[in-house]
Amino acid sequence: MFRPLLVFLMVLVAWPSLAVAKPTRVVIGPIAGDDDNSVAAAIKASISSDVTVVGKRETTKAEDKLKLSEELTDKEAKKLLKETQADAVIKGTLDSGDPMALHLKIYTKTAVKPKAFTLSFKDAASDRFRATLRKTILSKLGVVESADGADPAPEEPAEEPVKPKHPKKPPPDAGGEDGGTPPDEPAKPKHPKKPPPEAGDDGATGEGGETPLPKPKHPKKPKKPPEGEDGGEAGDGSDDDAKPASTAGRTANRDAVRVDFGPSLTARQLSFASRNFPQAPKPFKNGAVPGARVDGEFYPLAIGNPKSVAAGLGIAFDYDKTLSLTLRSVAADGTVVSAKANQSRFSFGPRFRIGFGQKATSPSLTLGVSYGVRSFVVDRGGLADPTLIDIPDIQYKGFQPGVGLRVPFTPSIAFVLDARAFLVTDAGPIQLANQYGQAKVTGGEGRAGLDIVIHERYAIQILGEFAAFGFAFTGNGTQTNSRDGDPSSPDVGGAADRYFGGVVTFGVLY
Repeated sequence: MFRPLLVFLMVLVAWPSLAVAKPTRVVIGPIAGDDDNSVAAAIKASISSDVTVVGKRETTKAEDKLKLSEELTDKEAKKLLKETQADAVIKGTLDSGDPMALHLKIYTKTAVKPKAFTLSFKDAASDRFRATLRKTILSKLGVVESADGADPAPEEPAEEPVKPKHPKKPPPDAGGEDGGTPPDEPAKPKHPKKPPPEAGDDGATGEGGETPLPKPKHPKKPKKPPEGEDGGEAGDGSDDDAKPASTAGRTANRDAVRVDFGPSLTARQLSFASRNFPQAPKPFKNGAVPGARVDGEFYPLAIGNPKSVAAGLGIAFDYDKTLSLTLRSVAADGTVVSAKANQSRFSFGPRFRIGFGQKATSPSLTLGVSYGVRSFVVDRGGLADPTLIDIPDIQYKGFQPGVGLRVPFTPSIAFVLDARAFLVTDAGPIQLANQYGQAKVTGGEGRAGLDIVIHERYAIQILGEFAAFGFAFTGNGTQTNSRDGDPSSPDVGGAADRYFGGVVTFGVLY
């Protein structure tokens, strides 16, 4: 008869502890902007004495199995919880500055929305920051701090249970007075104030007026960091947390928009493969002439989520034009004639950028194909005899498949390389019948140099450039088979067209 009653009493006593079982397995997910993992290490060090932190190898294995994105969305966090059989997943975003701001989200099995909060700090290795981390995270998880953890933890279990006993001692001392007890009794309602401040307030002790004065200030310290949360549980971090995540992840190797502009220098050499005869075309060479350059790239999907695969889809363009170029020649009578020349190039096309890592020092590879045009056209309108400038006009048109590589040495300095083939579909006036006629044309372009990020949103590029085109004439043009007046013998078999230059540009990134 008493055994069922005994079992019922045991269950009744154990029920509260069962009802408030706390999470013990915690996964520390990605912290965007934490390039050196100092913040992730601080989180692990601060809570490892109170909960079990799932190992990095197990976490990475689960992420690879689920094919999770680098940013880890809310839905993916729930999947990671289930896969690792963890009780909570922590992820966040670190905003650089002085002080730095850490935005954290904690996902649990029972809560529909993540618990979000923000902490401001200057040094991730400081004991004060780690103690605040510990206190706040464990509070969100509902885990009671262990006595061997940070300094703030022992104050609650050591003093809180003892101090409520003191109000019971004064009444016996004043027990000889009938009117003594009633004044002390109203002091007891102050004790119910202690349970609400469990998250960090020591509360009033009921022993005097001096103790409560400084201690109410302590709750303000834990409450300062969570300024960005809307009540902790209710805050899903949809606005405040999402924006820092997107901007913090957009380093120079994952920018969404970039425009570079600045001065350029370009030199040209044109030579012909011909037999040795008096009318053979002379090689042409002009020194480096100044020009203006503008480049741009746009990855629209990188604005919201710079670390997703789709964020690598974009478009790019570049344009360069010589500011002033004058050609001179000597007529048969010794008169020097001159003519302006227009030298320019343009390309536009889609890109796909692949990032190998999440850090600012991670390399990236960009694949693309552009439609390009490169021109060198002489203005012969003011010449009495257009043939005095014996240089053919050229306008290359075609497609440019290519690859770009960016390898950072540091977060601020990177080596950049861009190489493109030029599949020429038309070379312009040089292929006319009264010029050199039809030809097989091959070409390519390349540039390499340094990309120097001088601020989070600004950069300088210093690049050297080279382009080369080769002609193999078929022999059906006037200048290839009748330049000497005898069409029976070929005169010119091919040509080599080369460009050398450099550019220094100022870039704006977003």
